[in-house]
Amino acid sequence: ELIAAGECRSSVIAGAEFMDLLKKVHPEDIQKWTVPASTKPDKPGDPIHHKLYTKVPEQEKQHGMTLPVNVYPLFEQALRHDRHKALNEHMGEVSQLWAGFSEVAAKHPEHSWFPTTRSCDEIQQPNSSSGNRYVGYPYTKYHCSVLDVNQSAAILMMSVAEAKRRKIPQDRWVFLHGCAESIEKETMHRPALGRSPALHAAGRQALKDANVPISQISQFDLYSCFPVAVEVAAIELGIDVVTAQDASKLTVLGGLPFHGGPGANYAMHSIAAMVEHLRADPGSFGLVTANGGFMSKQAVGVYSTTPYSVTHPNARRWHRTSFRELQAGLDRVPDHKIAERPHGTGVVEAYTIVHGRKGPVEAICVGQLTEQDIGSRFAATSRDPCQIKAMMMQDFVGANVLVQHDRQTGCNSFFLNSTPSRL
Repeated sequence: ELIAAGECRSSVIAGAEFMDLLKKVHPEDIQKWTVPASTKPDKPGDPIHHKLYTKVPEQEKQHGMTLPVNVYPLFEQALRHDRHKALNEHMGEVSQLWAGFSEVAAKHPEHSWFPTTRSCDEIQQPNSSSGNRYVGYPYTKYHCSVLDVNQSAAILMMSVAEAKRRKIPQDRWVFLHGCAESIEKETMHRPALGRSPALHAAGRQALKDANVPISQISQFDLYSCFPVAVEVAAIELGIDVVTAQDASKLTVLGGLPFHGGPGANYAMHSIAAMVEHLRADPGSFGLVTANGGFMSKQAVGVYSTTPYSVTHPNARRWHRTSFRELQAGLDRVPDHKIAERPHGTGVVEAYTIVHGRKGPVEAICVGQLTEQDIGSRFAATSRDPCQIKAMMMQDFVGANVLVQHDRQTGCNSFFLNSTPSRL
């Protein structure tokens, strides 16, 4: 926007993560790297962009919903239930897609942290010898993003006038045709756990601003911290079923579990890789998504070597729709009601089993009350080994549970009920 407004001619955007290195060095050595900043860094863009909450709501915090690996499996279970799929069938399809992502990463060993092709069974089935254990059931370690990497990426943006002034060959130019970003409601307040209205809105707006239909996008790089992020993106963007099952069309990198997940900078790698892909296929269009938090903040960009003036023949300059305008529509949707002190019977919307290195630790359940305060959503946990075992042997999404609130701890516990229910 600054470049389009003439306030800036060019800009280098760079990012890096070195979590792997940080875990290998002594804390005292890290202190020697730090140079105190003379000023606070500027945050570009509209201040409302930084609205994304930094504190997890209390009920989510009290019931283990503070880590992505505990929350994304809930989204996966909810989406699976919406699709009316059995657990093994669904996770088999998910793991097959992830095997395709690993193949893409393996083709780029110079960039990938884990350039190894994994089979569907390797990904889906826990195996102590390979180290692939359950992390957040039904996800194994191979389903999950890996943050312990040392990776960096950078891109250079400039105006057409500046590119000409610097005599940069036109076959190197890639244009941003449309983009949008949006913020999702907090997890417990969302209308549906397995969907993302924010991504739906951002995707539609980016494509509209680009003057490019989704059918014209030949290559995607969908943010892929966990499988459900890719599945939901395919749904919300309106990607056709055939493409949505073809990993080579959904990623140019191989995904965060295989290419590596450099924290908040993965999307920079996606854009850099997409630029290279589009240069090799002039005239084609690519779409990149970014995702922060628990599918909490979404961003979409549409790119091509095709000049912006071709898709926008009547435009005086580059333009995008106001973030505030897009976000206002999302914020008008009512929040799902929360049961602060749930007590009584409820029905399970989603659940996961949190695992440690030695096995299952705790079950997390999100559901809705069916008696008092009907429809209000609750979060609850259980450490009962018999209940945990049962929940890994049968599908309990849609099952009845008894919920109890402990006034002293402020926590909710759930107890299984064998009577089936409908959600």
